[in-house]
Amino acid sequence: MPVNKKDRHVLALAVHIAAPIIVNGNLRDFPSDLCGQHGVEALSSDQFLASYMQADQDHSADLLRAIEAMAARRRRPN
Repeated sequence: MPVNKKDRHVLALAVHIAAPIIVNGNLRDFPSDLCGQHGVEALSSDQFLASYMQADQDHSADLLRAIEAMAARRRRPN
């Protein structure tokens, strides 16, 4: 696999299961030109959620509510 040595297994698994997208917070380790050679696109979580919301307008409100609920649970109490 042509990506960072410590992250090769991530791209290898994506190729093995024919996943079109890898969602990762460290896109430096997954250059688009190298991932693209294997038919995989690397996206940040923000990019993934934005594209999902844009592609599925019918359920974007449900997704936004779920994200807000997750964010509310992560806040530290005062």
